[in-house]
Amino acid sequence: MLDLFSHLKTCLMTDTCVYNPFVLSLGMAFLLSAVGTFGFLFSISLRRILFFHALLTAGILMNFANGSLFSSDTNGMVLAGFVLLTVFCEITVELAFLNRKPKATQSRLFYALPFGSFILMAISRDLLTLFVALEGFQLSFFILFFMKVKDREALLILIKEGMLSLAAFAWGLSILYAISGNVSLSGVQKMLAQSSQADPILLSAVLLMGLGIAIKLRLFFLSIHKIKKHA
Repeated sequence: MLDLFSHLKTCLMTDTCVYNPFVLSLGMAFLLSAVGTFGFLFSISLRRILFFHALLTAGILMNFANGSLFSSDTNGMVLAGFVLLTVFCEITVELAFLNRKPKATQSRLFYALPFGSFILMAISRDLLTLFVALEGFQLSFFILFFMKVKDREALLILIKEGMLSLAAFAWGLSILYAISGNVSLSGVQKMLAQSSQADPILLSAVLLMGLGIAIKLRLFFLSIHKIKKHA
């Protein structure tokens, strides 16, 4: 596993630190994510939410690319592509439904989304597959919430918190890949089991992914409560 603290300490002790691509890209990714997170949390309009979430996503993608270039493999680029595709599809569908008039019923194909997400979650052996499955569940709950609850403000809150959970999980996933080059569930379990490798960066990545899952669980229960209330 890559020891980021040692690498950064060595870099900072030399005159070539400012020319180190790894440190520069890591700093840029953190800066974009920090600005995006700050603006995202305090934004109330949909346009600003999307803008700051784009900055946050850019930081996440840069972190994947950074880890991929430092590890000299293409796995990070593939992971970044899947994350970008998932974010694009989810936000596009949510905005499309937000601009439509709510319907009481939905196509039967809608029910394939939560079922497919459940199957994908059951067979997942890595965190990327789990990430895609969780986003599928979140999207299906949003569509169901859209059909039953006519409150646009509640829908915006649901979208914002959903984007926050997505960003938290994806950022933790990018950190995990950058320090280990591995996102498999068995690999994470082995790293956590070895106390010598359970450094603060690894733990922060796991905590961020746990935070993303916790926010999703809150959204699931909140959606069920709202849907029952408006039934």
